[in-house]
Amino acid sequence: MMRDASNRTAQRGIEIVLVRPAQPDDLEQWLELRAALWPDEASTHASEIERYFVDGTIDNIPHIVLIAVVDEPARAIGFAEVSVREAAAGCRTSPVAYLEGWYVRPESRVGGVGRALVDGARRWAVQRGLREFASDTAPEFAEISVPAHLACGFRAVADAPSPSAGAIAFMMSLHDS
Repeated sequence: MMRDASNRTAQRGIEIVLVRPAQPDDLEQWLELRAALWPDEASTHASEIERYFVDGTIDNIPHIVLIAVVDEPARAIGFAEVSVREAAAGCRTSPVAYLEGWYVRPESRVGGVGRALVDGARRWAVQRGLREFASDTAPEFAEISVPAHLACGFRAVADAPSPSAGAIAFMMSLHDS
């Protein structure tokens, strides 16, 4: 399983945000966050999350899931789902880390939470010896997602085929991380 990752923190106003691997107690809040990001796929979220806690996979692909939490008891305000793929648009090495899903509640954005999630995912990938990190976004999310990816160190991959038709592909090198 690919669940080990160090806890990381970010400052958000006066709240401290902890980024850590998902735990079974996060199931309901993770489910809510996934439904906010992917409402059309809500019927499969519960089974995918339950499966993750059994064997560390989503859609039969090993993942690490990071959750950003604030307060006690922990209140989830974001998540990142990261897998390892054999290839990705714009990447020259194999395998590569892939940001499959990334979401921060709207009221918690612009405070470094998204960056903390990506930084945690980046460290996880580097610990595994991966040299590149990729992602993509659907055109309907471009207004928010493109600037967020760029602010976290990704670069847009020009004219690169993406796994999803019409998606905007991103990548970053990890060898300098």
